[in-house]
Amino acid sequence: MGSIINDGFTSIAIDPSGNAWVSYQSATDTAVKVANYVGSGGNCTSAAWNCTIVDTMGTAVSDGRYSSIAFDFLGNAWVSYYANTGTATTATSVRVANYVGGSGGTGCGAGGSTAWNCTVVDTMGTNTNDGRFTSIAFGPSGNSWVSYHSGTDTALKIAKFHLPPQQTNSRYVLDTVGYTADGTDDTSYDTMAALANERPYQLFRLTNGNNTDRPTAQWIGQSTIAAASQNIKLEIWRGGTTNAWETVKTNSTCLANVDCTIDDSSYSFVDTDYSDYYDGSFNNWWRVWQVEGAGATSLKADLFQKPGASTNSVSGSVCTNEACSTFVTDDTKVVLKKNGADACSGACTATTTGGAYSISGITGEAANDILTIYIGDTPVTDDNGTYNGVAVTKISAAGNLTDINLITSRIVLRHEGSITSLANTDLQGWDKDNDADIKFTSNAGAFVSDNTEEVHVWTGKTWAPAGTVTTNATSTQSGVGGDLHIDTSATLDMAANALSVGGDYNNAGTLSKSGSQTTTFAATGSGFTITPGTGNFENVIFDGSSGGWGFASAPTLDGNLTITNGVLTPGQNMTVGGSWTNSVGTTGFVAGSYIVTFNTSATALINGTTTFNNFNSTVAGKIFNFKASQVFTFADTLTITGTSGNLIQLHSDLAGTQWKAHFNANQTGVSYATIKDSGCDTGTSNETPSNSTDEAPGGTNGSCWIFAGAPTLTQRSYIFEDDDGANVNVNNSQVANNTVRTSVKKGERLNVRVQIDNTGTGPASAATYDLQACNFTDTGCDIPAEWATVSGATDIRPSWGLSGGSGDDLTVSGADRAINTTASGTDCVQAGPTFDATANTSEWYENTGTSNSVTLTNNKCYEMSFDVHTGAATLNKEYRFRIVKTTGATVLDAYSQYPTLTIASSEDRRYSKDTPTSLGSTSSDLVYYLDNRGYSYVSTDDNVNRDPNAAGGGTNIPVLNAAYKYANADEFPSVRWNGQSNVAPSTRTLTLQAFRFGASNAWETVTTNNTTGVDTDFELSTAGWAPAGPKSDYYSSSWAYFRVYQTAGIETIKTDWVNWGTYRASAYVISQTFDTNATNGAGYQSIMWKGSEPTGTNVRLQLATSNSSSGPWTYIGGSTCATTDWYAPAPNVSTKIGCHSVNNNKRYFRYKVFLDANATRDVIPQVDDVIVTWSP
Repeated sequence: MGSIINDGFTSIAIDPSGNAWVSYQSATDTAVKVANYVGSGGNCTSAAWNCTIVDTMGTAVSDGRYSSIAFDFLGNAWVSYYANTGTATTATSVRVANYVGGSGGTGCGAGGSTAWNCTVVDTMGTNTNDGRFTSIAFGPSGNSWVSYHSGTDTALKIAKFHLPPQQTNSRYVLDTVGYTADGTDDTSYDTMAALANERPYQLFRLTNGNNTDRPTAQWIGQSTIAAASQNIKLEIWRGGTTNAWETVKTNSTCLANVDCTIDDSSYSFVDTDYSDYYDGSFNNWWRVWQVEGAGATSLKADLFQKPGASTNSVSGSVCTNEACSTFVTDDTKVVLKKNGADACSGACTATTTGGAYSISGITGEAANDILTIYIGDTPVTDDNGTYNGVAVTKISAAGNLTDINLITSRIVLRHEGSITSLANTDLQGWDKDNDADIKFTSNAGAFVSDNTEEVHVWTGKTWAPAGTVTTNATSTQSGVGGDLHIDTSATLDMAANALSVGGDYNNAGTLSKSGSQTTTFAATGSGFTITPGTGNFENVIFDGSSGGWGFASAPTLDGNLTITNGVLTPGQNMTVGGSWTNSVGTTGFVAGSYIVTFNTSATALINGTTTFNNFNSTVAGKIFNFKASQVFTFADTLTITGTSGNLIQLHSDLAGTQWKAHFNANQTGVSYATIKDSGCDTGTSNETPSNSTDEAPGGTNGSCWIFAGAPTLTQRSYIFEDDDGANVNVNNSQVANNTVRTSVKKGERLNVRVQIDNTGTGPASAATYDLQACNFTDTGCDIPAEWATVSGATDIRPSWGLSGGSGDDLTVSGADRAINTTASGTDCVQAGPTFDATANTSEWYENTGTSNSVTLTNNKCYEMSFDVHTGAATLNKEYRFRIVKTTGATVLDAYSQYPTLTIASSEDRRYSKDTPTSLGSTSSDLVYYLDNRGYSYVSTDDNVNRDPNAAGGGTNIPVLNAAYKYANADEFPSVRWNGQSNVAPSTRTLTLQAFRFGASNAWETVTTNNTTGVDTDFELSTAGWAPAGPKSDYYSSSWAYFRVYQTAGIETIKTDWVNWGTYRASAYVISQTFDTNATNGAGYQSIMWKGSEPTGTNVRLQLATSNSSSGPWTYIGGSTCATTDWYAPAPNVSTKIGCHSVNNNKRYFRYKVFLDANATRDVIPQVDDVIVTWSP
């Protein structure tokens, strides 16, 4: 030890093996230590001993003194000792450490051993003498007792451990007298009497046959004290890493001196696999004890037992059909095996009455048990020549089962409760090898059923064999022998395992498989039916001598199809993902009128002479290798559709050796294919592929493959359309076909619709086409460099119209879109009797600069529409348009017509519409205005030509944007909008706004309407508007911007017209100088004007006089004779000139006439004459 003189304070005891143990203090470590004799190999100073630090405490040199050691009835060491942590504020204590072994101990100090439990028994005072001189011993009941000194009380104290922490003690381990003699209260109690503050305690052991069953125990007895005041507890010992008692039941209802029962019912054990509750001999250790009280307590046990095992039953019907509408004869014997053995308290058999059976007394059921129920009797022998029938099920828990029906000639596979599937290994415990009444075997993972039976996966159940499955082949289709039936909502999960079906295949549920799985149909007779159900097949083989099969619904094979023996007459369209092999030849496959589609990109070998009705594939880039020298007949159509640049390959599997095609009639079903080593059978008709490649022209392909000639493309006709703002199919053709537009306003948007026909002998392969424009005025457009593809950098530029976006279909609607097929050289022309004169508008779409990719089939006419705008064009220039192929800007073969337009005037107004979910807020929203057509048909409401703007969502806002370029932007802009809405403004407000530039740079509300009714015209205008800023704020480069919108909702605002202020708000003219020839001046009497003054307009007059013909001139009027006043007579009405003191006695005069427009500035007065009267 150390050098401290306080080390020591020993105690010694002998364990049951006769070895000495010594407890002692180590003042150096402030710990209690134990040394036990081992003979050799120890770690103490003497190798004959092992030394262990049991518990480390504080820093006091007396910690661990006064120890005492003793052994309990199990031979485990216990040590009592003193902990001197006492100070003026900290108490001393008595502690006990008990040896538990391993590493499950708790409570010892940081340097202590985990093989010991350390417990503070009594925390005392601050007197350092408290807790000294400990001694420990065990009473007859196995409880530990500790004596020690109390310095505070100058007394001897004793502490008793109420319950032993171990699972056993010597007194009660094997004692069964009085506990199992009777199951009722027989007054033969075994009594445990406890004194005040003591706990009566009983310990029991129950033995089981395994360590997986749920532990169970039942205690019957009574106490002299009611459990309401002193609870009674049932506990079980849990070993493992826990090593502690686990409370199973706490009873507070047992009355005093009245028998009651306490058991484990309703308890959920912490260790769910139960192994922790068993020792190595499959024993459970239980204890029953009662909480201590102030007085004596007697706990009396009458019976402690493992409750009697319950039995269960299985019942159902034995039916002769799957509907269970008919039954076997009475007294048919039914047998049950559990896990391949009898497991009943009596016979595991029953006989039927009215088809019903019930087998009871089944014992020892547990999770994952397999129950095999079948018609039979003596094992090994087939005792029932009339009926066969078996059901195999797997259970998740013990319990009664009902409706476990047997069906004759069926092998029913199912599972119960929380079990999710059944496997082949579940079936091997009791099969035909054990009893000939059962018509299947399941050995080494391989399931094989007799050809007299149907294998039936029960409704809603899953069979996951994890091995092969074979239903032996039959030649009789009328019975159920060899059949496989996957019932409704059931699943057969084959994974990669082979499946062989010897009869019908009826899938009303789901087949699941993985990529390498193979299903073989092996029936040896004709007329067998395959019902695919849900879940594709992988690889399928038909291999039954004299077998014949058809499908009840269209099958899909993800892998290969092979016909080895028999005849496949599908009766349905088929889809095959892999290769095709027909080893039988022409009789092996009877196509009927159905299609075989190859639907994957996997390379497919087509092997074996076969007649297909329609052989189909549309998988671009797919490779077909037809078996060399073999004949493949296409009775209806060989349908092959690749894509441009990704052709489907039709080749021989042996380069240089042809396969042979036979076409029953001339066909044109192959397009976008590459064809090589493809020969022709004797007497075949022809196939004319389109857009396809003859890989060896004049070489290895046969003469029945007719490859197409060259196309001839002509730009034949055109139509200009102006966008009316509705959609692409109601645009207005402003002129007839092939008519030049000579008065286009710069900035206008138009649709250029161009017709192209192909009068050649072959199609033009898929390509995109560009619209090009040329300035004919300056260049003549006679060389390629003078043409430019319409783009964002050319005079004519691409633009979306109001009529929609890219991809809008064009439809033929109205005479302006009709294709005149009889005209000579103006529209699409006749090119022989097979020419299709109808425009294939569904193949063309509205675009900007470049079309979608399209194939131009020969003998057809096509049309395309491009949206363009002229904002960058030059005034007074003529522009022409043409279509070219995008690749290399390749021109067409001919151009009969060129769309032509001339820019005649500058842009002065713009419009657009939108349905955003939020309104734009800045000038960046003002850059997408379009053409002026469709809004200003008339200047008054005609209730006809309205432009609709429909908001289709509840958060969308219909908006019309309008802009006008003023010649003189020196007064506030003016606009009038006229229209209506299908949702009344009184419900959702319409607003007119102007955009204010300058510091504001935002939209400003001009006026609103929230009163008008639904579908009723009204007007919004700037009349009465008081702008918030100076005039200059409302212009940008002389353009003023307005918008009309309605509060968000599902609605349509319809614009009838938009009118801009035609005139200035006010203007004036000044007359010439008039001479009255009055030397001394004249007296001016009256003034009058002649003309018209429309409602809302006004004429104002002022007069200026002077004695010099050159002035000065001061124009005044009205009653104030001020320069800011005037005379305002009605037309043809004279008014008195009252400003005599200013005007009179002057020889010369002039007048000023003010012309004021109405509020909307679209009407002004007319002054024809002004009359001034005077006298000398």
